[in-house]
Amino acid sequence: MLFMNLRRTRTLRVVRWALVVSIAFAAGFLLDLSLSTADRENWGRWVRSFVRSPGAAGLAAVAASIVAYAGISRQVHVARSSLAHQVESADASSWWAMFEWASERAIPAKSDDEPLPDSVSISTLEQLAETATTDVQRAACAGVISVLTSRVQPPDVESLRQTAERVYSDASVAAWEALRSYVDSSKGSPASSSAAEALIYENEVVEALTQTSVRFVGSDIRRIAAARVPYDLIAQVAGQRVAIDIKYGRSAPSVRKRAADSASRLAMDSSDYEAAIIVTPFAISETEMGASWPEQVSVVQWRSDTDTSKLLRALESAAAKGAAGRA
Repeated sequence: MLFMNLRRTRTLRVVRWALVVSIAFAAGFLLDLSLSTADRENWGRWVRSFVRSPGAAGLAAVAASIVAYAGISRQVHVARSSLAHQVESADASSWWAMFEWASERAIPAKSDDEPLPDSVSISTLEQLAETATTDVQRAACAGVISVLTSRVQPPDVESLRQTAERVYSDASVAAWEALRSYVDSSKGSPASSSAAEALIYENEVVEALTQTSVRFVGSDIRRIAAARVPYDLIAQVAGQRVAIDIKYGRSAPSVRKRAADSASRLAMDSSDYEAAIIVTPFAISETEMGASWPEQVSVVQWRSDTDTSKLLRALESAAAKGAAGRA
């Protein structure tokens, strides 16, 4: 069907240009013959003669051709619009078919069906997000990525004393790298997933601490997997235990709210640590959070490796605050 419409459009285009060229040639020839006998003295007689001449008929043909040309142009425009709509519809149908294939194999409806490796699913969704033409399509990719994020495990940081060696399987490496690639390519678009961005951000903070804090910690920083504790990491700094909670958000107001909630939980359950810090991608002043902000909880901004030294100083300050609180 699309091929037939395309061929019909090309045929109309050829006919149109052939008609224009023929009319222009005929009109020019007839006008040349007619005007060759005209001058200022005999213009009246010339007009009467011209009206009865083939030249007048040629001009009438030109006028009729213009009308016909306008009709053909409208038909061509309609044909092109119809063809473009059909092409867009075909592309959209093809895109959704590929998306359904990828999502069904990433998240099988039947529990006994074996899903594709997460790395393959995430990479496929990244390609689909790049070829998507509507925000609805991009948002659909983001939805599946958010579900897959819960299955992707970041590299395990055992301890700083063990040279921060990361122990994980090849499949986990592939899935993690695929997720990181998706986050980088979709950032700021409707295809982005806040859940995936949060996981990447949390692990970047952990890596920053792992790579640099051994200089002064000399003990360990452990990732906390238990859901009951209100923090992500626990650090041993200068003999003090410092809880580290990482809060990600795309805007300062959302991060501020999450940080306030985290501070309340950290203050309520502080039996396992002497002080705590909250790490966020936005700068948050403790004074703007109000007088109810817990004294033993600090906030530090971390966006990239350039902020790591500030993060380490915050750990030292929190440890000193914890020691003073115990004294």
